[in-house]
Amino acid sequence: IAANDSLSDAQREQAATTIAQLKADDEAPSYIASEVLMQLYPNFEDAMAALGEEEVDVAVTKLSELGKGEDKHLAAEATYYRGRAHIMTEHDELALAVWNAILEDHAEATFRTAEALFFKGMSESQLLKRKEAIASLDKFILDYENAPERMQVAAWHELELLRAIEEGTLTDV
Repeated sequence: IAANDSLSDAQREQAATTIAQLKADDEAPSYIASEVLMQLYPNFEDAMAALGEEEVDVAVTKLSELGKGEDKHLAAEATYYRGRAHIMTEHDELALAVWNAILEDHAEATFRTAEALFFKGMSESQLLKRKEAIASLDKFILDYENAPERMQVAAWHELELLRAIEEGTLTDV
């Protein structure tokens, strides 16, 4: 925020106040980032509202544009939510491309690398890319042991299912 020349002093001050309040409430960094970005960028807030209303096509269009912007943190957050939108509509191939973009292009600008890796593994599993899914979910469990328990349990469960499938069996087919 401090380095972003496109923001006014009033916007910086308002963002700092929001950050302080949310940190005092013990909110997660990813939640704080989303809230501040929605405050700073009305277009992002509009895209998030569309996503919340399940107007997925509208949200994806808006998030795609924001993902090309100059603010690398906004671009990363918009890209992340575009991936979530694709998951909502079960477009796992599109989602997988987004998770790879987060991990490869936006990792330095987001708090969402753990979530992106988790969703990457889940998308790979849905696309029947078993070996890739196992590698992604194993990496998630090993590298992000402090990730939310619901994600840890889901990853472990998905790994158990993937490992139970033997190549060439009817279940595999």
